[in-house]
Amino acid sequence: MLTKAKGKLAAARRELKMGTPEEAVSRAYYAAFHAISAVLASQGFSFSSHAQTIGGFNAHFVRTGLFPKDTNRILHRLFENRQTADYDWTTVVERASAQRDVKDAAALVAACQAFLKCTDFGSTNPPLPGLGVSGDSAGHVAETEGEHGVMSTVASGTSRQMRRNRS
Repeated sequence: MLTKAKGKLAAARRELKMGTPEEAVSRAYYAAFHAISAVLASQGFSFSSHAQTIGGFNAHFVRTGLFPKDTNRILHRLFENRQTADYDWTTVVERASAQRDVKDAAALVAACQAFLKCTDFGSTNPPLPGLGVSGDSAGHVAETEGEHGVMSTVASGTSRQMRRNRS
């Protein structure tokens, strides 16, 4: 699944370069979706819908502190933006929004890859690059000021879907 996530991320980057932000947003979401699916599968979890998958990841990895709390908001924003890009013909996806989604998906794919690599080798201190997080001695992840500052900038995203979901 992680290979699929990387492929979707590469496609998102190509679409962004080609000037098709709607396609970039859609591929960015699927990159993130497949990355979290890989993490879930590594622990024996499988879900039948996108909403269940995101909810399961939140329950088992975000709420438990293995991934930063903003990860859930990022996933929901990526999902909502993908829905808009794929199905709302009245909305034009701006390049800046697509760039943010691709950047966030890339950070999440990298974090999931790092998590999987660390859990494969039994590490209790998984570093999660791109999301600006690192593990403590118990293997939990805490927010830190990251290389790209992704978590702090994403949390203040301006998409209308995020504003609706923040209530």
